[in-house]
Amino acid sequence: MLGLMRPTLYEFAGGDDAFLAFAAALHARCLADPELNHPFSHPGQHPQHVERLAAYLAETMGGPPRYSGECGDQSGLVLLHSGNGDMSDLGRRFAGCFMLAADDAGWPDDPGFRAALRSYIESQVDEVALSHPDDSDVPAGLPIPQWSWEGPQRLGKNRPMATPTRLVPLLEQFDWACLRLLNRMTGPEVDSGTGTPIAASFMTDDEYLWEPVPGCWSVRRRADGPGPGANVLRGAGEWGRDSAEPEHPYPPPFTTIAWRLSHISEMLTLRADYTVGGRDMTSESYRNSGDAAGAIRAFSAAAQAWREALVSIDDAALDMVGRSSYPYGSDPEDVFIDTVWWVNQEILHHGAEIALLRDLYRASASGAPFSIS
Repeated sequence: MLGLMRPTLYEFAGGDDAFLAFAAALHARCLADPELNHPFSHPGQHPQHVERLAAYLAETMGGPPRYSGECGDQSGLVLLHSGNGDMSDLGRRFAGCFMLAADDAGWPDDPGFRAALRSYIESQVDEVALSHPDDSDVPAGLPIPQWSWEGPQRLGKNRPMATPTRLVPLLEQFDWACLRLLNRMTGPEVDSGTGTPIAASFMTDDEYLWEPVPGCWSVRRRADGPGPGANVLRGAGEWGRDSAEPEHPYPPPFTTIAWRLSHISEMLTLRADYTVGGRDMTSESYRNSGDAAGAIRAFSAAAQAWREALVSIDDAALDMVGRSSYPYGSDPEDVFIDTVWWVNQEILHHGAEIALLRDLYRASASGAPFSIS
């Protein structure tokens, strides 16, 4: 999810108390391991080892910079584990204890969170314990790594690269629009616009595929063929999105939530690819979702991919013509900041449409089509 949509790993785990409980559980697991017991019961271990471990882990996952402020930088930690020979077996054991400690400490069992933890600890074991097995030639001044749901964060000297000032309001608007849309689709509540929370249920598959009027374009099983007025199903896999070649009919057909959500998710995914990726994705390679939960996950991942593309660029790139070479728009002729603005309005207006369709579905007779006279 997005930076302003999803909490940091530190926040999601539960903050300082949760990390202290985790560090204690990890320490206990390591003491119980026949191989890890020796280094973890060494008499020279710092008397506040558990507290320091908690502070370090918290800082690397988005918490306060307590470890770097009181204990040192990454170089000191790597140096502590250097010159000890092959520690690959101990590293694997430690990673295993790390994941089990998440259960012991009662950390959330959210699959995305657990995947981020596994990715984090495997990377950290490689960097801290296995990077200097035969020497102590560790560069000075290594910053404490920062880890998010998507993996390691790009660092400057000691902190993430600063977001260009001109991009900040556009990024905040994008985050807000995506958060509002996701809350509208998943619940349990959404901001009314005045700060008052309004209850919202998780969108059902029936809502997702609901055709409120005859002749809708939607996302359909490829085996069923295109809908009325369409002659092709865009995308790869079992499900495709109604489309027409060589051009769409006019006036445009009414489209379902499924069609609109697929459209913006594909747009975000491909624009991210044509900005910082391999620049080789197409609408034919994008995989559509046939169910609401899958489509919501796809939108979240697509929004995050676009956001990561945005925060990876510097101020000069905002004025670059063709910084995004997305082939289904005017991006190759546009300065990049105009593309950023355009993407925001796509999310804002399609998000409003999806919200309205949810309201219409709720007001209809169990999803019956509206009659048009």
